[in-house]
Amino acid sequence: MKSIFDVQEFLAKLPFSLNSNLLGTHMQAEDSLGGLLGKSSRLMRNQLHRNLRLVESQITVEQWILLAELWSGDGLTPLELSKRLLKHKASITSLLKGAEKSGYVYRQGDSRDHRVNKVFLTDKGRQLEAALIPIARQTIMHATDGINPDHLAIATSVLKQVIRNLAANQTQPTPE
Repeated sequence: MKSIFDVQEFLAKLPFSLNSNLLGTHMQAEDSLGGLLGKSSRLMRNQLHRNLRLVESQITVEQWILLAELWSGDGLTPLELSKRLLKHKASITSLLKGAEKSGYVYRQGDSRDHRVNKVFLTDKGRQLEAALIPIARQTIMHATDGINPDHLAIATSVLKQVIRNLAANQTQPTPE
């Protein structure tokens, strides 16, 4: 097992510190891993929003995220959606109300436990998949333009590990 000094030596050799506090140096937020993740996430969301508007879609990015999760399999409870989307249940409830009002989803009581509601796509919500998936692909292709596929695979693998590391001790979503 490597000591903290080996890790510091490794980090010091990087073009910029992944964790400036570990090395005791001051670094701009945009040069830190967290800053880069945050900025890339905001830029990706903004681009998806613009691309959705180009086709005159009234779908918000938040609704897109909800629908994309349900396209993978609906019949989830709001609590399950909360965990999968890393959002508070109250935020999911608000998001579901808007999606219901727009006619994209409906809630139905569970046949085994009437206290539990499950969320299902309407026909309108299902039909959006064919129109909106290409927009998301276009956004991703724009974001990854010029990136070597091998580097993209490594970056994806690293981000998945970051998510696993951080999710391991999460019991509920943090405030949004």
